[in-house]
Amino acid sequence: MNDYIEFKPFESDVPSEIHSFQIRSFLKPTICFYCNDFIWGEGFVGYSCLKCSQCVHIKCKLFVNNTKCFENDTETVDKITRKTLFPVENWCVNTVKEWMAVVNLHRYSEIFGNYSINGVKLLSLDVYQLYAFRIRDPFHHAAILQAKEELIYKSKLYSNIQQIVLEQEDTKKNLIENQFKADNHYFFLKTVSKLTDCSVCKRPLLGILHQGLQCQKCGLLCHRQCSQIGLPQCKHNPENYKPKKNVIFGANLIEMMNQDGSEEAPSFLAHLFKNIEDRASKNSEDLYDVYRLSADSCKIDNLKDFINENGIELVNLDTYDLNTVAALVKSFLRDLQDSLIPEYLYDKLVSRIQTIKLDELKQIVYEQLNPVNYRCLKFVMTHLIRVWNFQHKVRGCQYLPDKLFHIFRSILIRPEWKNITKIVYNIDNQTLVIQRLMLEIDWEIELPEYKIRPKRPAAPIDHEMSRSINSEKIDSINENQWFWGDINRDETYLVLKNCPDGSFLVRNSTDKSFDSPYTLCVMKSGLVKSIKIFRHEQPNGDFYDIEKPCRFDSVSNLVSYYSRVSLREYNHNLNLVLTYGVSKYKFGKTNQWSIDKLYSSFQDAFNHFEQLTKKYDNLEIEINCVREDLSNKKLAIEALDKIIEMYNQQINQVDRIINNNLYKKTNAISTTRLLVSQLMPMNLSGKSHGDANDDEASQLDALMKKNKEKLESRIKEFNIKRENLKDEVDYCNTFLSQLQEELDLLRPELVEMRKKRENYHMWLIQRGENDDKIQNNLERMSKSNLKESFELPQETGMVFSESQDFSDKTQDCHGNSLNWFLADCTREQAIEILKSEPNGTYLVRSNAKPNSKYILSMVCNEEIKHILIEENNSGCFLKSSYARRKMAFNSVRDEQDYLNSSTMSLNSSLEETKFGDNRSEEEIKFKTLSELILFYSKNPIKLANLTLDYNLSKPAFLKQ
Repeated sequence: MNDYIEFKPFESDVPSEIHSFQIRSFLKPTICFYCNDFIWGEGFVGYSCLKCSQCVHIKCKLFVNNTKCFENDTETVDKITRKTLFPVENWCVNTVKEWMAVVNLHRYSEIFGNYSINGVKLLSLDVYQLYAFRIRDPFHHAAILQAKEELIYKSKLYSNIQQIVLEQEDTKKNLIENQFKADNHYFFLKTVSKLTDCSVCKRPLLGILHQGLQCQKCGLLCHRQCSQIGLPQCKHNPENYKPKKNVIFGANLIEMMNQDGSEEAPSFLAHLFKNIEDRASKNSEDLYDVYRLSADSCKIDNLKDFINENGIELVNLDTYDLNTVAALVKSFLRDLQDSLIPEYLYDKLVSRIQTIKLDELKQIVYEQLNPVNYRCLKFVMTHLIRVWNFQHKVRGCQYLPDKLFHIFRSILIRPEWKNITKIVYNIDNQTLVIQRLMLEIDWEIELPEYKIRPKRPAAPIDHEMSRSINSEKIDSINENQWFWGDINRDETYLVLKNCPDGSFLVRNSTDKSFDSPYTLCVMKSGLVKSIKIFRHEQPNGDFYDIEKPCRFDSVSNLVSYYSRVSLREYNHNLNLVLTYGVSKYKFGKTNQWSIDKLYSSFQDAFNHFEQLTKKYDNLEIEINCVREDLSNKKLAIEALDKIIEMYNQQINQVDRIINNNLYKKTNAISTTRLLVSQLMPMNLSGKSHGDANDDEASQLDALMKKNKEKLESRIKEFNIKRENLKDEVDYCNTFLSQLQEELDLLRPELVEMRKKRENYHMWLIQRGENDDKIQNNLERMSKSNLKESFELPQETGMVFSESQDFSDKTQDCHGNSLNWFLADCTREQAIEILKSEPNGTYLVRSNAKPNSKYILSMVCNEEIKHILIEENNSGCFLKSSYARRKMAFNSVRDEQDYLNSSTMSLNSSLEETKFGDNRSEEEIKFKTLSELILFYSKNPIKLANLTLDYNLSKPAFLKQ
């Protein structure tokens, strides 16, 4: 029964050499000596022996109750564990990096270290911050956020002793059902590129590399810990899991290659390297960027599955971009069961790489490295040196290939799993290992001449900054936006009055005592709840909490804790968390502002809000128009499909008549003549209706063939029109997504400006102003300082006269294309030219896309709009707005009936479809581009685009 797990409950009369376990919280990730997986998270996540300091999971403790304890280490316990809770908010940057290593995210640990992500920042991490960190892969986003959510889940689960007892009971029940060891299965490390759950515990597999173990026989996929605490029997089920024939990704390198030395490397890797080098030599690609830039992980995962099932021979790599091929290389080397430089050499190389001598380095490579690993490493190194030579010759790179060192430092070498946390501290040494191996070991290939990249100069020391460090630590609470300092209860209520439940701020307490220096103010059901924050002085610093004993070493950590844990544990009536910290910088501290400054700021916020509202409404109108136009185009495509199907049926009928010579049979001649007269009514006019003869049969034969050719030509026209409609649908979808993205970005800005306007109004009310007085003062300020927003009748004439004078001075300049035309100009360049110009300023540029020849870019409502200028045989014209095309479409929609099933109306439907677009859009056309510009310099663009009510008033390149 070696395949079964033997479970023995704890016995009180066992020898004294057994472990003395105590439930603890852990200061950093620690290896479990039973399952060889890591113990991590907030709460009481494991046990630690008080005699030997060995640690186990909550679940694993059931299997080690009677194991022998050597009592050789009693001091390490308090260094890695605690009796009390250790919140995530107290995690330092290094603890976060170690946690990322044990959840298989060590690829990004250096980035998190560069951005100083500690426990507090980790809990507030979101996808927008990941984009700011330049992490682009959607799967990697999801994996990082899933690991954070799992951390929060475990924190809540293991903070309750009752839940821990339930976990142990579930483990016992699982052991009764699943009594098999991991030896019963054939486990390999498995990398998945989508969010996947463990088959045993149903919790997520975390990370982006080697997330779990998968049985190669039955397909069971589970955590490392779950593989040691009871598994179902391994049974091959072809319906649920089909074993891969030739496993390439995730294989064992030694099993892939021949032991006789006939192969330098796996044929798959050689095929990839050859494809990259051949295509790069033809296209002069930047191979550093080819390896540096990532490809779509889902696409790579599908390609890996296909290669594992069918082999590389069925894959045409030339159809994929070089980034995808390079991603296959990196994925193959990462997914190996053991790294290319074996794990047992990690400590010998990485920890001593800065001091190790060349002879010793050669001895490790030539003698201690497995022959299979050596041949494959040599093959990889020669390829990287060829890449370096290519960059040196073709692109003139004179320095060391630092990019290659950084890319392959975590691919070619990694520590054993139990020492995986070392990777976050030795990343620079791993870079040096790859560098020394490439430069100092003879790989039988010549290195290019290179220069040592100069070091960056050290940053100058700011003595004033260093002197202010201590004061910054003392006043660190002032750095938080939700800390308002000295404000009273009434001001607090005015700040939180319009905020939702869960909004909060922290202020100085009114009594300013040492034991309760701060007050937490929370909005709940329209009322502000004030909660004292206690402070307790201890030898290792001050600790804070809303009830004693104090648990948090800073107010920031206290706020972060209650942003995910309900305040109900403090007061059963406060069943909420701290969701929105009201910023003191958002509206400024106005208690020192003058009334005039408040009115001016209020007026600016009001005007800005009106502009944003107008922009938002215009975007919604345009989005609705695009959606309706898109729906109409899809209906037109469906109609064309039905027309093409009907024409194909007619062609099949004509073919059947021609092939079977039906018109030569007297009993079918009348039917044939009728069909031809219906399809081509003018061709048989005046023909005799008597009995068919040979001349009539031959004439009918010619007419049927001619009719077939016409039907086929019409089908070609419809197919062309259908393809054009498909291109327009794709363009509309892209344009719609851009508009929707712009609307989504504008929405929070609009909400923020509305809150800002309301808060300025609140500040004025607080100063004793009433609504009537505020309205009168705003009108007075509008008349004197804001003429553009509130124009008076006598001033309106003056404004128009000035505009007319300007138009008279520049009217002659509109006809000169040098003042407004720029051939090689991109959208971004046009925006840069026009961004500071007044409304009506314009330029015309060439369009690189085939949908139109020119584009008119102009300033409207202080925004830059781009309008297509189309050109055909009858002249050039502005592309109509979606609103105008919608109106035109509605006016002729009843005339276009594509779904006529009658054969008699096919020709008329065809003509309507052919000329429908010309009738639906009666554009204002001009013979030349200059005539178009002159016309719209005197008339508003609204004639062509309903959303733009401006003239072309000023050419962009007009010399003043």
